[in-house]
Amino acid sequence: MNEQQAPQQGAQTMAAGTALPVEEQVKLRAAIESMNLGFLYIDVAEKISVRNKVFGDIFAGKEFDDLAGFAQILPTANLPAQFRRVASSMQSIDIAEAMWGEKVLHIYLAPVSTWQEEHQTYLGGIILVEDITEAKMTERSRDEFLSIASHELRTPLTVIQGNTSLLQDLYGDQLKDENIVRIIADIHESSQHLIKIVNDFLDVSSIEEGNVLSRPEEFDVSQVVERVIHEMQPAINAKKIYLTSEVPAQGVLPKLWADADRTKQIIYNLVDNAAKFTDQGGVTISTKVEQEMLRIVVSDTGKGIPESSQKLLFHKFQQVSDSLLTRDNSGTGLGLYICRILAQQMGGDIKLDSAIEGKGSVFSFSLPIASSATRQAAPVVKPDVQAQIPTTTEAS
Repeated sequence: MNEQQAPQQGAQTMAAGTALPVEEQVKLRAAIESMNLGFLYIDVAEKISVRNKVFGDIFAGKEFDDLAGFAQILPTANLPAQFRRVASSMQSIDIAEAMWGEKVLHIYLAPVSTWQEEHQTYLGGIILVEDITEAKMTERSRDEFLSIASHELRTPLTVIQGNTSLLQDLYGDQLKDENIVRIIADIHESSQHLIKIVNDFLDVSSIEEGNVLSRPEEFDVSQVVERVIHEMQPAINAKKIYLTSEVPAQGVLPKLWADADRTKQIIYNLVDNAAKFTDQGGVTISTKVEQEMLRIVVSDTGKGIPESSQKLLFHKFQQVSDSLLTRDNSGTGLGLYICRILAQQMGGDIKLDSAIEGKGSVFSFSLPIASSATRQAAPVVKPDVQAQIPTTTEAS
């Protein structure tokens, strides 16, 4: 649920003490009826003054005269309390999802006020209701398809990868034709790429179903960084860029209280992402202590991220490109989305620290330092996944 500062003047402001001419009232009513959202105007006494046909259609013609009556029909939204928050704070409230029977509704509440001599007077509020049931069903069907397809694809892809690896390792000296060698290498590389995509789909499916839970333990992040660098070095060398660590040696930094495997996954994704968009220079991993948290920083000297695209970072199936309408076919747009959820699940956060076009980007994430307090905390933090669908990516 998000709050937004209500505008002091504009669409939500009404002129006090003036009655609209009949012609203007007709135009206003026609505008309200033409909306594809349910519209409700509630006055200061919490009585319903105006509603449109779409509102009646959404709620199957249910009749009520005031906010209390509406709240009885839609108890899941806690409307009286929310509406009074709007009145007292003069701020709008967005309810992303509220269930009414089989319908999924998106509800927006906003204050209506007037200004006279810099004094704001509350006149009531509006409620906009959107039926998003079909969109949610489409999203659920898409996610189920991706999950099923990914499970079916992983086994044959693993066989292809394994067999091409065997051909390269055991029969490489028998392959005299350079074209055949290149074809086998292409098949092997493509199968690896597809397996990564499939694994991303399966990770997202498991996370959103609540099946991926962090298992906190005490560990030294320096060891994790060393493993990531060791595993990624061949790919980094192939790009002819550097991958360096400014992380202190083992035993210097305070130990973390998090899931070591998930921490490695986040670092790996951030480094892989940085390397993908870096053609000159390289990638650096560093750390800094922030009170009870340790922040791991991954910086690169790559292409950077256009300011207009930074708002897409950490959102599901979103990639950053020169145009918001195009995609980079090298990834799924899930890498940073997964990183965000995993970091939050372990009690930390992730963010873009800086990004300058042509000079590189800096991403970082924080995790809790091991202490008596963190060890006694709840072992699993389940993030609000729905609120993040579509949280940031330069990304894969």
